[in-house]
Amino acid sequence: MFSQTRADQGQTAWDEATIIDYHTLLEDPLRTLHKLSVALELSPVSEEQLRNAASVVKRDMRHHKSE
Repeated sequence: MFSQTRADQGQTAWDEATIIDYHTLLEDPLRTLHKLSVALELSPVSEEQLRNAASVVKRDMRHHKSE
């Protein structure tokens, strides 16, 4: 068994967090944003904040699709 430094753990979390399927983000932005915040060890966010962010993602994605 090996131990990881804090930097290694952070990099691992970042790598895992950045492997997000585009379609997953479109289909379920709320869940995807929640997983990102946990993986990146961000300070806890309220469900309302996640819902607001998810609605922005949906709006922006629809906007880009229509262009």
